[in-house]
Parts: sequence; C-alpha cells; structure tokens
Amino acid sequence: MNIVIQLRPEIAGLILGESGVQATSREVSGMKDDFDRELNQLGASLRPMHPGVEDADLGRYFYLSGIPDAGVPQALQALRNLSAITSAYSKEPAQPA
Repeated sequence: MNIVIQLRPEIAGLILGESGVQATSREVSGMKDDFDRELNQLGASLRPMHPGVEDADLGRYFYLSGIPDAGVPQALQALRNLSAITSAYSKEPAQPA
C-alpha cells in the first residue's frame, strides 16, 4: 500500500531544495523538524510523486515507503496531525491490466 502526502508549499520547497526557499520563520522550521521526527519514528522514506516537475502544486505530493501495511492506519493518523502536511491518504499500487 502506498501512502501519499501533500505538503505545505514552504515545506515541499525545503525538502526539494528549491532555490530561494529556506526556513524563514520558527514556525516553518518547527513544522519541518516535526515532520522529520515523525518520518524517523515511522521508519519511512520520502520520494517525490512527480520528480522534476515545474508545477508547484504537483511538486507538493510525495510517496512514503517503508511502512508495513498493518501500520498504515496509525501512520496516516500521525501524519494528519502534523501541520506540515495538508493531506495524507493510502492508495493501492497500480495493477497491470
């Protein structure tokens, strides 16, 4: 099962290393720290859903991997409580036709 998250624009920019994007406030820095801490606790890794895309909205979507299927409901609950995340949901992997 895939977990998909949508991040706040400033957090996605920090993660993607976009030029000119930095943690400009304690609030943004705190959100990023909380997010990193939760990923570490979940043992999850993050990868862009649309790598290299120019569209800022699509650049906010990421896949999380490394979370066993049995732990997905708890992981989603924890992720949804983070202010860095605007959306978190599970998605079945695509099946060949």
